[in-house]
Amino acid sequence: MNLIQVYGNQKFPRLVIAGLVGTLAFYITAFIDMEITGIPLDISVVLGQLVAGEDESAIIIGNIFHIANGIDLTLFFGYVFIPISRKILNSRIWLHGIIFGVM
Repeated sequence: MNLIQVYGNQKFPRLVIAGLVGTLAFYITAFIDMEITGIPLDISVVLGQLVAGEDESAIIIGNIFHIANGIDLTLFFGYVFIPISRKILNSRIWLHGIIFGVM
């Protein structure tokens, strides 16, 4: 087994964990923002209401969609954006992350 196969096997779970951690950080930041500004902005509820309407399950559905979106964005970053970005700009990974975040 070569190094690429080993790294490829570890890349997916690491990206999923990074997506979960990033989504959790987003939840914390949004909660702090709501406490400071007093403006209710709950992305999960909005997503859930878009899918399920004004149903009781909107919060659960919204949270599932929000977490899935965080994981999907991380997988897109790791498998699509980074390989393309490295061909254009050979730089540190954090710079690629900033470019991705701005886009």
